[in-house]
Amino acid sequence: MSRSHRTWLAPGLLAVVLLIGACGAAQTGPVTQGDAIRGQSLWAQSACMGCHGVNAQGSTGGPALANTPLTIRDVTDIVRRGGPGMPKYSASQTSDQDLRDMHAWFQNPVPAATGEPGQDPWTQSACAGCHGAGALGGSGPSLAGTSQPFAAFQTAVRQGGRGMPPFSATDMSDQTLQAIYAWLQAQAQVPAAQQNPWVQAGCGGCHGANAEGGTAPALTGEDLDYNEFQRVVRRGEEEMPAYSTSQINDTELRRMYDWLMALP
Repeated sequence: MSRSHRTWLAPGLLAVVLLIGACGAAQTGPVTQGDAIRGQSLWAQSACMGCHGVNAQGSTGGPALANTPLTIRDVTDIVRRGGPGMPKYSASQTSDQDLRDMHAWFQNPVPAATGEPGQDPWTQSACAGCHGAGALGGSGPSLAGTSQPFAAFQTAVRQGGRGMPPFSATDMSDQTLQAIYAWLQAQAQVPAAQQNPWVQAGCGGCHGANAEGGTAPALTGEDLDYNEFQRVVRRGEEEMPAYSTSQINDTELRRMYDWLMALP
């Protein structure tokens, strides 16, 4: 086998190994001792549920992790290296202790809270993990002050969409959805300073709130050419999806570019 073939084959084999491990590896060690209660709380605040489900039950975006046979060593290895369709997370983003605690919760998962009277229904839901604590956007778009009818909102939640798993009535009741919808509408008066196309498009979910970098590269201090910037956003690149003018129009895109250029 030639050197070029070996070079090509190595990452391919790694991807296959990671995929097999994520989907059904046999447990090879003892269950890790961790704080399951803290693990559940960490999960509810993470972006992980966006692919693996609100209760780690799995979705079209990622396999189930509830009652997983994977050991903590398997989980840590996959999280640190990433895998097919999954970005890698460093220890500064998700610590080893965080992973141990979430893994402990995987062994005995309890459905996440769906909100109780007197509590903020948004922060008690799984939605904040992707759409941001204030619903101003993260890895998912901003929903603060939404003007869409409740029926459309409910359909989107129940059916899921691009990068978003569906949530059944078991995951999130209609009553909870109505409370969340009412809360979102009450956020219509968002300070103008926060109406940033970067936030609205959810770019901070990968590149960082201030473009300082995250699972995707930092964009601060970069001498970006606008035409190239526009090309990448419109066409996508590697693990980054393409954004059409219906998602972010040319005026907003230019505002985003100007904002990036003004960052220190």
